[in-house]
Amino acid sequence: MYRVTQNTFLGNIRTQLARGGRRLLTSQERVATGRQINHPSDDPSGAYRVLGLKAVQARNDQYERNLSSVTSRLNVSENVFGQTQEVLYRSLELAIQAANSSLDSDQRQVIATEVTQQLDEVKRLANSELGGRYLFGGYQTDQPPFVRNLTVAAEAGNTGSGTIATATFDPEALSGSRYRIRFTAANTYQVVEVGTNATTATGSFTDGAPIDFDGKGNQVTISGTPAANDTFLITPHMVYRGDGNDSQISVGEGQTVTANVHGHQFFLGDSNMDGATDSGRVSLFGTLEEFKFALENDDQDAIQTIIDQINQGVGQMSEGQGVIGGRLNMVESAKNDLSQRSITIEGLRSQIEDVDMATAITNLSATEAVYQATLGTAARVLQRSLLDYL
Repeated sequence: MYRVTQNTFLGNIRTQLARGGRRLLTSQERVATGRQINHPSDDPSGAYRVLGLKAVQARNDQYERNLSSVTSRLNVSENVFGQTQEVLYRSLELAIQAANSSLDSDQRQVIATEVTQQLDEVKRLANSELGGRYLFGGYQTDQPPFVRNLTVAAEAGNTGSGTIATATFDPEALSGSRYRIRFTAANTYQVVEVGTNATTATGSFTDGAPIDFDGKGNQVTISGTPAANDTFLITPHMVYRGDGNDSQISVGEGQTVTANVHGHQFFLGDSNMDGATDSGRVSLFGTLEEFKFALENDDQDAIQTIIDQINQGVGQMSEGQGVIGGRLNMVESAKNDLSQRSITIEGLRSQIEDVDMATAITNLSATEAVYQATLGTAARVLQRSLLDYL
């Protein structure tokens, strides 16, 4: 016959107390956390499924951050196009006013001053940034996509042998003004700003020596032997130094949205980046530059032509806003898809991981009662002494 010893009783009590303590701890943890899986050992299969769902949700969270970034870039781009359109509307108003034959050259020069400001404003808008990154330069986001370059040419009627050798300038320091170098003699020159006729530089000419034409350190070099009254015209024009790459942002499984708008397409009217304005399109900068030059030359016919070009520029800005609007609709659709997906994922996770609180509290109460009963039994058994068995 099996003999039950005191050690057997004590061992059984310790086992029951340990088992009951673990059950009580598990029940308390489930109530405290609201989860029925707090450790992988609680439900290895369920824990594995929860980890998979959390990985999917982590990707969704990244997609949502991407969508937020795309939305910001597109919204700012759309706002820039809207502001540019407002500048063009004002230019159109000025062009209609300047085309009136009742205006004289002085009045047109006053308008030219405002058009210069509009040129600078369109340049500022085309070089808009977000978070320290330029919006309209493709992948080239660390430098302004639109800068000024120079065309320097000897004017018709020159009789000397002077030719332009080089030009050295800071694109950011160049203004939208034209400058004319006129040789007052074979060895002296004067530089004036076209339009205002303000003298910006004078000096003695030396073959190959640089001429600071605007007082800002921007220089051209003439070689050869110019003759008295020879002139050289310095004309600024805007160039694009970005690229044509699309910034594709992942916003869902197998779904991307283009976050950037091509500045060369809408500001220069040059879709294929061949350096020439596409048929039926205009360069906003070229249009405003020609408008300014026509005002400075008091050329009413040229001003009349500019009106249609400005209208085309307004249309290009509207076209760009339409492109952006279509992408924003895609973004909104992707946001809705991610929201629904997140709800589904959370529902699946909750079914596996979350606890029914009412059931958990009931189980905790029952487990506490059993544990207390076990403690009571242990206390009664352990209180017996050797005399109880004699």
